[in-house]
Amino acid sequence: SIFGYKPKDGFLYDSIGASLEGTQYIILRRISACFGSLIVPLGYILARELGISKVSSVLTSWCFLFDTMLIIESRLILIDSQLLVYCLISFWCALRLWKTEKHSKIRFFWILLTASFGSLALSIKWTALAYPGLIAMESFFGLFLLNDDQLLSISECMTAAISAALMYMFWFYIHFQNTVKSGTGDGFMPSSYTSTLLHENPNSTGEWIRDSEEYRWFLTNFLEVNAQMYISNKNLETRHNWESQWYQWILNWRGVLYFTNYGLIDKETGFRQDEKIYLIGNPAVLWSCFVSIVLFILWILYSLRYRHNNDNQNKQNDYQKYRIGMILFVGYILNLLPYILVDRSAFIYHYLPGLVFAELLLTFMMDLLPKYVKFSGIGLLLTLIFMAFLYWAPWIYAIRLGADQHAHREWLPRWN
Repeated sequence: SIFGYKPKDGFLYDSIGASLEGTQYIILRRISACFGSLIVPLGYILARELGISKVSSVLTSWCFLFDTMLIIESRLILIDSQLLVYCLISFWCALRLWKTEKHSKIRFFWILLTASFGSLALSIKWTALAYPGLIAMESFFGLFLLNDDQLLSISECMTAAISAALMYMFWFYIHFQNTVKSGTGDGFMPSSYTSTLLHENPNSTGEWIRDSEEYRWFLTNFLEVNAQMYISNKNLETRHNWESQWYQWILNWRGVLYFTNYGLIDKETGFRQDEKIYLIGNPAVLWSCFVSIVLFILWILYSLRYRHNNDNQNKQNDYQKYRIGMILFVGYILNLLPYILVDRSAFIYHYLPGLVFAELLLTFMMDLLPKYVKFSGIGLLLTLIFMAFLYWAPWIYAIRLGADQHAHREWLPRWN
């Protein structure tokens, strides 16, 4: 309602697939699109902050720009583009934070920014915990990038934790201030809470009453809502036709069908044509990322096996590269971990936060190649990614194609 959203004839968010004609929905799509457009420059900025070369950083942005999955999520009224923006900014702020001096004013500034954006990401989806979790581990233990004298002090870590908690709680406070009437979600909350909401009086017209005038502390409501959110997620056992497993995301094995419009007749040719929006990642991006992850693991094993054969200078250079690559690899694994450990319905769009680390790792690996090989490889990847985007664009924008043309794009058996 802040941005002018006005449901027509009772249309609400739970009416999935219903026609939006006459509903003021454009502004909601613009919000998603604006956040999605920010991801492209953020990818370049983040890659440069990691020390990745300019040309390889361009490849990072290129992966974001032409990723079919990210484009679809940014074009529709979905929250994943917002999630990714907050994740990227929080990680970038952390990289800036780790370069500051202890107890300096500028460090305090970056602590607040890092904590705030990490909390914003967590406020959208709990699965974003991998980002603030990785930042917290590195800030406290210095597992990869930080030396002992660069670690955050106990007081600085506490400042970050308190700032993040307050930011997270703030949005719930706004929520409770605005949700004063009874609704369809009452069943998720205890009666002690729902009794304080306004209910429609069955004995009069247009009058709302409360069953109880008892005041409830915000912290009580906050804890109960989060407990119910956890319980609901834990008990979610319903399976879905379009669900997929985490190991299938890595290979782009299974997508999600968002929209179909079959049996349209072309006025010029008279042939039947179909429209559909099918969520998959850009194959050139996801398969290149998979190859880069495998090569990174092999490179680490090789480096460990022959670490005694290098001179001190080479060891120092390799160690610096190893540290950057490892934080990206661990970030990638941490984002997959919830879906590895918990058996529940999940979909390929849950791969997006982890895919960010995979794309950064891809461009990081390109920098390890000899210069002439690197430039040739980047040129080839830029071309393949763009060509793949053009080929699967009909599944992004619901462009009409014949049934045989759609079938030709179903490269994998589960893209049906």
